[in-house]
Amino acid sequence: MSDGDGLPRLVLTCSRGTCVVALALALAGLAWLVLSPEVCFVTPHSNRALCASRLKQIGLAIGLYRQVNAEALPDRDGTEFLSRLYESGQLPDANVYLCPSGGQSAAASGRLDAGCCSYVGRRNTGALRLTPARLAAIVARTALAADRSLAHHGDVRNVLFADGHVEGLDEAEYSTLYASVLGD
Repeated sequence: MSDGDGLPRLVLTCSRGTCVVALALALAGLAWLVLSPEVCFVTPHSNRALCASRLKQIGLAIGLYRQVNAEALPDRDGTEFLSRLYESGQLPDANVYLCPSGGQSAAASGRLDAGCCSYVGRRNTGALRLTPARLAAIVARTALAADRSLAHHGDVRNVLFADGHVEGLDEAEYSTLYASVLGD
């Protein structure tokens, strides 16, 4: 069809219901284009929250380990500290030891090592050994495990404390307070 001047004329013929549906779809598409940067921004935050949740699961497993082992913590350092939880069956799901931002694969060999564990446990031998009495005295700010790498969450490292809470600490605070007690 044309208007007589040779140009095609746009004819919109639709019932009231189909026009409403078409308009709703057009608005939804426009909203997606406007909000898509925000949708992409959610993933790093959800990964950090999932990481904190996994560290809390590790904290619960440490509590179970302590109940079974006369209130003692695993007597190993770093990844071996966490490997004791895995091997003892307190937390047998290898995926829990992986930060969703870490890009590592779960343990296939039945042992955790630095290649398949995104977290690092407490150094718990020698002068840093936590006895039950010592742990009870300093429980609130006693770090038990943390993200192995700052690269997982950009500007913070999730740290699990002995009372079960997880905090995101910037690298300066982590290095000053906890780098000497957490690691391999």
